[in-house]
Amino acid sequence: MTPELNHTVMNIYEKIWEADENRMSISKRKKDGTFENPNADILIDEQVEAASRRGTDLATRPLFHLVNQAKFTALPTYQRFISLLDNYIVNYRVEETTTPTEKVEINAFLDAILPTKPIKVARDYIETLGFRFSDADFKAQLMEMWFTIYTNHFQGKSTRYCTGFEHVFVGEGQYDARNNAGNKKGEVSGYHNWVKFFFDEKSQRVNFLGHYYDLKYNQGPENPYVVTLRMIWDYKDLRGNPIAQLYKSKGGFFIGSSPECEIAMGTVAFFENKKGMMSSNDEKPFTLKGYPFSLVLFRNIDERGSRGKYIRSFYPKYLGGADSPGGDQVIIIPVETNTSKNDGRVVIASALINPRGDDEGREYVIIKNTTAQPIGLSGWTLKDRMGRPERIKGDLDAGQSKKIILRYAHDGAMVLGNHGGTISVVDNLDQVVSLVEYGNVEQGDLVTFV
Repeated sequence: MTPELNHTVMNIYEKIWEADENRMSISKRKKDGTFENPNADILIDEQVEAASRRGTDLATRPLFHLVNQAKFTALPTYQRFISLLDNYIVNYRVEETTTPTEKVEINAFLDAILPTKPIKVARDYIETLGFRFSDADFKAQLMEMWFTIYTNHFQGKSTRYCTGFEHVFVGEGQYDARNNAGNKKGEVSGYHNWVKFFFDEKSQRVNFLGHYYDLKYNQGPENPYVVTLRMIWDYKDLRGNPIAQLYKSKGGFFIGSSPECEIAMGTVAFFENKKGMMSSNDEKPFTLKGYPFSLVLFRNIDERGSRGKYIRSFYPKYLGGADSPGGDQVIIIPVETNTSKNDGRVVIASALINPRGDDEGREYVIIKNTTAQPIGLSGWTLKDRMGRPERIKGDLDAGQSKKIILRYAHDGAMVLGNHGGTISVVDNLDQVVSLVEYGNVEQGDLVTFV
């Protein structure tokens, strides 16, 4: 790829961002308690840094101090987007169907966003990649990739009732509904939309636990704005009775961007993924206001193990360092920071990432105690680059090594991708003790890290 073409490709996302006429303005609270721009459409209140211990709430106020909800009524794309948010079942194991009424709502949403500038910019660019559609075919393509229900086949596990829209914009709850002992605990998967978070927070379904910065940055009103957060999603029935409590240790989303802007970006990333224009980690770098970001786009895996025609997940992350951006436009989730750290009290010695034959029950990671003292491992976990956990049991005597076999105990369990990823050891205080990166791994190779 020539530098000129690469520059054009990287800037398509900024072109979509700049074309977003329905984006809302944002202001944050200053140290003196006032807001930088009290007349902004959205006033956000980050408050304090989140505690590392799971579920600890140090933020006494909501993340959203104020949102100009009149714009939700005035702007048709928001109206029709909001009508879709109650069409999905939180528990990802429960069968999803699309009712006739919901089909009407989806069609109305697509009809509202198709004439908008972000979608037009995206479609013009997609045609330069060699994909040609009539108006009807392009709408059908958006319907298929975002709204069609599919089964995802990944590393020997099948997750049914998936849609790209639900995962990205609504979120999925991963918990065992068969466990009737008290309030069930689980994890939040996806959930990358600010409008959904605002309404959930307003109805007291979600609890903002505080911000969590992986990257420090300078403030500036013209620059994108980057933060991570911790949250608890209290899932209740129609009578308000608790069903499950779902935790997300790192979450985030664009704030202020319109639904059509985010659909446009995700759709472009989907077609770039199909053209092989993303890295082995399914990421695509781009610039926004002169700062480097990356968009992650996962397509589904079909029954043959090939990448399919639906969106599995989509989110952005920031790639900069100490000079990272601040400002009033966007909140983004950086997932695990890929900075290797493997010289502490417990290190990752090696891993069998791509065993010969079936992976399930044959992948393993070996960790080692480098100290002269025993270490208790109660509450410790291994995690992959998506944050999926595998519990570590027992203790580690001084100098001892331990093999942890990945059991695939549930759909949200740790899985090691064969084409690159990270492995981390996380202690009982949710602190990363060690983290290693790896690239493409040949079948049967043992990867050694120390």
